[in-house]
Amino acid sequence: MSRLELEVVTRFLYTDEAELPVSLAPPGWLAVLELANRLVLPRLVTLLEREAIASLGARLEAGAEVTTEALQLLQPCQVRAMANLATHVSSIYPYLLNIYPVS
Repeated sequence: MSRLELEVVTRFLYTDEAELPVSLAPPGWLAVLELANRLVLPRLVTLLEREAIASLGARLEAGAEVTTEALQLLQPCQVRAMANLATHVSSIYPYLLNIYPVS
């Protein structure tokens, strides 16, 4: 976690505003989002997501390539979704065995 990433969270705590600095690259966005999730700051998460989408959209309209950055932001979401699915499946597995017995 860099100083710049911590500044984004600190600024939000004091001003209730979130802005991703231009100098913060997309992997830094992810670090700020992870910190906001750990600190249970859903408003900051929402503001950062909007800011990231707007920034990527503006760069895309300007003709820049944003595929790598978009994938970097989406990959942890997929990992979290798979972890949630695994937890859900493991919790209902005993019930599924009763309904569909294994031969």
